[in-house]
Amino acid sequence: MPVVHGGAPAHFRNRQDFINHFTVANAEPESIHVVDPGDLEAVGEDEIKAVFGVVFHAGSREDGEGGMHATGAGHYHEVWRRVEGEWWLERLWMKRCFWKVRGGVGVMGERWHVSPVFGVLWMSGWGAS
Repeated sequence: MPVVHGGAPAHFRNRQDFINHFTVANAEPESIHVVDPGDLEAVGEDEIKAVFGVVFHAGSREDGEGGMHATGAGHYHEVWRRVEGEWWLERLWMKRCFWKVRGGVGVMGERWHVSPVFGVLWMSGWGAS
């Protein structure tokens, strides 16, 4: 499942490209995610579905009036599959139920963007917006 940004999927050639992209994209905002213990359901011998509640806060490093703060909540949904005796994450997505942003320049516009998959903020300029 690709990361989707502004309706356009972002594809990465390998794990290192993914890491490099998000290291730069998430350099500015600071954030914390608080995740509950979750509900797990064994739907078969080789498949588990999990749902974890999450509350997250994100903000710019700027102090005072120029900064921004965002608070959100939702649920992470995961599907795990056992392949040759090992468990692998097959799918991961986030359903955001609440989202509130205060301050910032171009809030939810040209400067800050929200990942519908991870619920994180990043500054614009890396592709489709």
